[in-house]
Amino acid sequence: MNERQVERALEALEGRAGAFNTAADRLQLIPATAKRAEGVAFELYVQRGGAAAGELIATDLKGTIKPALTRLRVLELGSNRIRSIEGLETLGGLQELWLGRNRITTIAGVGHLRKLRKLSIQSNRRALRSAAHLPRLCFPF
Repeated sequence: MNERQVERALEALEGRAGAFNTAADRLQLIPATAKRAEGVAFELYVQRGGAAAGELIATDLKGTIKPALTRLRVLELGSNRIRSIEGLETLGGLQELWLGRNRITTIAGVGHLRKLRKLSIQSNRRALRSAAHLPRLCFPF
C-alpha cells in the first residue's frame, strides 16, 4: 500500500468508528456512565500514531463489546433505511427488536434468538412476507 491508500483506509476506518459511536450513543452505551453501558467504555477511536495495524483500534472488540452485546435486551433501529436483517447471532439475550420505518425486504437469522418476544416491522410491507415464519413473535406493532 502506498501512502495515499493508507490514508484513505484510515479515513474509512475513522468513518466506521464514528458510525459505531453514533449508534452506541443512540443505544445509550456511550459514555461509560450511560444508562446501558454498565461502566464499560464502548467508544471506538483510531490512534493514528499506532505502531502496528493492531494498535489502531483502541478498544478490545472481542473482549469488551462482543460480551456486552450478548446482554443487549432491546435494539431500536427504526428509520435507518435498512434493507435486510441478518447477522444477529451474537445478540442471544435480545428480547425486543424495533425495525419500523426502514426498507426491509428480508428478515433472516432472528428465528434463533430464543429470548426475542417483540419484533416491530411497521412500515416495512415487504418484510411481512419474510417474517411469516416467526409465529411466536408479535408484529407488526
